[in-house]
Amino acid sequence: HELAARELIRERPGKPVTCSHVLSASLGGPKRGVTALLNARLIAMIDDLVATTGGSLAERGIDAPMMIVRGNGSLVSVDFVKERPVETILSGPAASLVGAAHLADADDAVIADIGGTTTDIAVVRDGMPPFGADGATVGGHRTMVEAVLMHTHGLGGDSEIRLADRAVGSQLEVGPRRVVPLSLMGEQHGDLLRNELRARLNDEIPGAFDGMFLQRTARAEGAVLDRNEQAVVDAIDKPLVPVSQAVATSLQERAMRRLVSRAILRLAAFTPTDASHVLGDQTTHDPEIARLGAAVFARRRDRYGNDIAETPEAISDAVVAALVRRSAEALLAAALDRDGLDDALAQSALVAAALDRTSRSARIDIGLGAKLVGLGAPAATYYPLIGDLLGTEVEVPADADVANAIGAVVGKVRVRAEVPVTAPRRGVYRIHAGGEPETTWEHPEAQARAEELARAAAVVKVQAAGAKEFEVEVA
Repeated sequence: HELAARELIRERPGKPVTCSHVLSASLGGPKRGVTALLNARLIAMIDDLVATTGGSLAERGIDAPMMIVRGNGSLVSVDFVKERPVETILSGPAASLVGAAHLADADDAVIADIGGTTTDIAVVRDGMPPFGADGATVGGHRTMVEAVLMHTHGLGGDSEIRLADRAVGSQLEVGPRRVVPLSLMGEQHGDLLRNELRARLNDEIPGAFDGMFLQRTARAEGAVLDRNEQAVVDAIDKPLVPVSQAVATSLQERAMRRLVSRAILRLAAFTPTDASHVLGDQTTHDPEIARLGAAVFARRRDRYGNDIAETPEAISDAVVAALVRRSAEALLAAALDRDGLDDALAQSALVAAALDRTSRSARIDIGLGAKLVGLGAPAATYYPLIGDLLGTEVEVPADADVANAIGAVVGKVRVRAEVPVTAPRRGVYRIHAGGEPETTWEHPEAQARAEELARAAAVVKVQAAGAKEFEVEVA
């Protein structure tokens, strides 16, 4: 029916047509419908992209076949993807993973890409990243598109640092919210930050919001706000103000958090990026403001009323250690999940004892069984420490900043064809390979015929995808 409808539509208005069976052989009407709809919406965009790129190549005198990366990290020809543009979803992360594995010369590796806001982790085996069994989620809709399986955690150089409730000493929590590092904000508002931070160092009693600043964004204009939110926004009467000037009650504090999450306000505070500036591991922004921010943060009080650290260096060491510890848990969770185990085990008391080296009577060791490859600007700062904690080799490739492009170059054409065999009743086997099902009465014959049809379909697809030489594997 889909084939007949496709031909009718192609004949009448002459428009491109998306058939759901081309995108997936799996059953499930709603997911098939969503996948086909998203694919149809993307066809015009992919046509424009291909035309623009082709024009740029022609202008430069480059006469070469054009390939596109799919969400599973494989390459396909332009003509192949024109009918299946939805399959390019998440191609960026997939290409980065393939490129990182190539740069590190590792077929088996745990690859982590740390940025300012998040850390994306995937476990590569035999040079290929894992794929999500349930299909990629796009705009909140679950699809049937095979895409790379990433574990994403709110851990990055710009993660918010908080003192754990009722903690003793410098027990810190990292993320998941992103804030603007003080050292970065200092590039625009250096004098204001210096004066405010120095003033806080002279206060007899530290405040809960010391070293934290608010800034309006363009979204503040015309935003629909409740009473407490409006009061917070109205209090920001300068380009940058201390949080204590805008927040006076617990209700207003919660309102501030909502406004930050909605990107109506921007929050600047002490971060791992600032800590790295204090320790001399990073010099990108303003180290003086980072040090002042660390000194102010170190004056916060624990449950016994003591300062949580004595020096800017001490609190910076504690912040880096907290990020390293949380990152180790996140990496272990991804590795356990790849091995078919419960990733929640990474947060168990047993793993905590192994990572913190707190066990005395029993020896508990845990780590990664593959090389750790780090990507992202902060990787060189933190990942050697994470490797020491997890007892594994760490590599931050020299060309990690172009891992995405390299992944597109070194990727391979890979396609898959599936032929289901059903048994509606004992002794009857139906082989579904498109068109009318074939019927046999013997299991070995049905399997052999299904393999024959699957192999033939795979050859047609791989040639259409642009491969001239190929191997076929049957499972």
